[in-house]
Order: sequence, then structure tokens, then C-alpha cells
Amino acid sequence: MERNISIPVEVEALADTVVASHPLARGDIITSDDVTVQKRDISSVNGRVYRSIDEVVGKRVKNAVRANTPLSGASIEKMPLVKSGQLVTIIAESPSLRLTATGKARGNGAEGDIIRVLNMGSLKEIPARVIDVGTVQVDF
Repeated sequence: MERNISIPVEVEALADTVVASHPLARGDIITSDDVTVQKRDISSVNGRVYRSIDEVVGKRVKNAVRANTPLSGASIEKMPLVKSGQLVTIIAESPSLRLTATGKARGNGAEGDIIRVLNMGSLKEIPARVIDVGTVQVDF
């Protein structure tokens, strides 16, 4: 005679995870001394889990993190290189041409982020990718 039987089980997903070595306050910039890698159950962590210390060093803490807590995408962010209202250099280039203009950032942005920028010459807002501190690039 065959029959189905339900058996409750608990599953753990263990993986190398970057955790805070000590409490981290909102706004702290993470250094290699602030974090360590430990095997942790990641099944209950919300958002992205970091597995390498290099992925988090230099990023900023968005929300306070307790010691021995895994760092997730919700708790840290890239450092903004451009701040809203800052004057920036807008670069537009092709293989044979490079144009630059002065612009004013309309939002904060970290490297690789797309932000709105006011071209001071034409007074038009355009989307641009943050390249570094004070420099954005438009694609055309």
C-alpha cells in the first residue's frame, strides 16, 4: 500500500557572507577592519548578500548595522561622487570627436549612475552617466 506522508524540514543555505566586525553607524565608510567573512545561513537575509570584503570596502552604511550582522544591499550604498547642485563637466565623445560643456547636477550619483544634468550653455536637462568626481558623460 502506497501513501504520501508530509515531513516538515528546515533548510539552511550556508554561504560565505560579509558581516560587520563591530557595530556600524549610519554614514560610516566601510574599511577592511570593519568587516569579516563568515559562513552564514543566507536564506533569511533580504536583498543582495556580499561574499567578498572587496565588494563592500569604500561603500557607505545606509542604516546602522549591529555586530555580526550580514551586510546586504539594503544596508550599504556606493558613495555619491556627484551631489545635486554641483557644477560638473559634461563629456560627449565619439571615436573622432570630444565635446565638453559645463553642467549642473540635478541629483546625487555614484560611479555608473545615470543622473539628470542641466547643460549651462543650452539650459536643457539631459541624462548623463557619472564617471568620477565632477565628471559626467552623455551617450549619443
